[in-house]
Amino acid sequence: MTIARISRRDLAIAMTASGAIPPAAGMAAAAASGPEPAGVTYPRTISWSGFTWSVKESGNSAVGPGGNRFSAATRAVRVDAAGVLRLRIERRRGFWRCAEIVAEPAGAFGYGVYEWTLASPVKAIAPHAILGLFTWDNTSSAQANREIDVELGRWPNSPGYPNASFTVQPYTHRGNTHPFPIPGAARPVTVGFTWSAGQVVFKAARGGSLVPADSALVIDTWTRRTADVPAPGNEQPRINLWLPDALLPVKGKPIEVALSAFRFTPLP
Repeated sequence: MTIARISRRDLAIAMTASGAIPPAAGMAAAAASGPEPAGVTYPRTISWSGFTWSVKESGNSAVGPGGNRFSAATRAVRVDAAGVLRLRIERRRGFWRCAEIVAEPAGAFGYGVYEWTLASPVKAIAPHAILGLFTWDNTSSAQANREIDVELGRWPNSPGYPNASFTVQPYTHRGNTHPFPIPGAARPVTVGFTWSAGQVVFKAARGGSLVPADSALVIDTWTRRTADVPAPGNEQPRINLWLPDALLPVKGKPIEVALSAFRFTPLP
């Protein structure tokens, strides 16, 4: 699924004003198409933040999101000596290759609090790149693949659009996306959501927790109550760093993002 080739800045202004679909959500939907396409494998795993994560590989096959090639190489996905996860987009073997990891096992999560803490500032996510932090059910396209999204970065051709958004899929339903700005130099920043029956409460905050001791550290919070909120199934938390429409990185330079933690707390 793609957005019409018009200025995303104009699209963002018009659609945000009307409560309709912003460009971020439309691009995110490139992933929401069901089980993995042919050519995608998960040839290795990493241990990070108390979880096992499978690393996505698509070889020379262009796949979602964004029609990109994904690499499972250690250059693309690694955990450094300090326990920091580093995802990298770089050009290798003729293509720009993106990164994605999936927490295991499927079906072990469901309702609860999902938190991701960035060690690098949001401004490190160069234009033409998006960091996705989300849930996804790879076994079924029902309930929009049980996809709940936090997306960070600057969308191509939309310099005036905020650098962060919360989305309950399907993005095509009015009111399911909330764009907001995160101070570009702020770090660490924690983003995530509490998912319960019929409701998702999203939050972004400075520091290492979604619930900081000082409420002044909260950057944004948004609650979405809708029938679109999925029920638990075989969803898994995912993290990806990718290029919308497979556009080249600005200035042709590699892009690296660092995360210090992921936490999942099931609801009682």
